[in-house]
Amino acid sequence: EEQQEEEGEDTNPVSAIMSEVSFKEWAAKRFNLKSYGMLGGKPDLQKLTAHDTRLYRPLLPCDAETQKEALKCFDLILKYCNSEDENNRTNISIQLCQMALTLSEQFRDELYSQLCKQTVGCPKREHELRLWQLMLVCACVFPPSSQFQVYLTNYCNQKAETEGESELGICAAYCAARIPQVSVLGPRQNAPLPSEVQYTLR
Repeated sequence: EEQQEEEGEDTNPVSAIMSEVSFKEWAAKRFNLKSYGMLGGKPDLQKLTAHDTRLYRPLLPCDAETQKEALKCFDLILKYCNSEDENNRTNISIQLCQMALTLSEQFRDELYSQLCKQTVGCPKREHELRLWQLMLVCACVFPPSSQFQVYLTNYCNQKAETEGESELGICAAYCAARIPQVSVLGPRQNAPLPSEVQYTLR
């Protein structure tokens, strides 16, 4: 007679992996700490991954072209977060998607990393929701790298579990569901239309 599995034991290897990864682990492994002068002592990941830390270099190591666009990306994310004009936010999201579809996979991971960073300790609930909405628009258009996918999905899942049925929690849950799908489908050929962005965020 076969021995039954212990009740409640999680035998899903994907779940086991997901429980061991986090955005901060991704940051510790991948962020460009040397450029931020953090290798002389203990890396101050808490500061670097905080919402209120201004970026003057990309978070991830990248080539010269991506470095320039990464800083432009950060400025656009800040403008999106602070804009009270829905049409302006829609246009910024389309611009970011177009950049991600035109540039390298390095840039896509940089964009997603910056979005994660900006949601950490965001002091204004409304701004945090906007950042998650921007994350969702991106997740409907282009995937992260295969290396980042599990970290990013887990980050979204953790936020969804923490927030529950709130608007923010539902948005994070949609992100967590969409990222594996877009990773299979691959990036879109074109950036979304304004109507598509608005439909995604209904």
